[in-house]
Amino acid sequence: IRPERLDKARTQSPIFLDHKEFQDHLRRTGRTPESGESVMGYYDGQNIYVDLQNGVETTRTVAHERLHMLSDKQHRLSCDSRMHEGQTEYLMETMYPEVPIAGKGQSYEAELRVARMMAARAGTDAIAKAYFKGDKTDLEARLGDGKLAELTRLVEEKKYTDAEALVKRDHRGLEPIRGN
Repeated sequence: IRPERLDKARTQSPIFLDHKEFQDHLRRTGRTPESGESVMGYYDGQNIYVDLQNGVETTRTVAHERLHMLSDKQHRLSCDSRMHEGQTEYLMETMYPEVPIAGKGQSYEAELRVARMMAARAGTDAIAKAYFKGDKTDLEARLGDGKLAELTRLVEEKKYTDAEALVKRDHRGLEPIRGN
């Protein structure tokens, strides 16, 4: 991780808003969630905004958004939002297992499931290298030719079952991996 990103993440405080202010802010910035989804916080490239309504989830939300802050900008832009959220949640549970998931359950469950399967196939180190450094070489090589782009497309289209099946296939596309 570049030192300037670490310094910013270490020194910049999140902006906490009560629920009404947060919802108004989301509308003003065009970040209204899809039907059935909720937004507890977000990183806009400069600041972290957190909805205080989520209570116990505030610590988790701040940690999740800090990871977005530390992520490589090119990676963030190239992997689409759902894939990035799944990888963020995966890295959250890997790096901060002590941060509880309370109340509302796991965020981005389907995206996280795909990210876990990617890690089982390619390794946490390959995901972290792509996420924090923007270097997808190991991730692409370990997943197999063209799989990362295809997985990203499937996750973005919410075709999670297809994405999971793709991760399970071996590099030659022949037999599925058992036990994932």
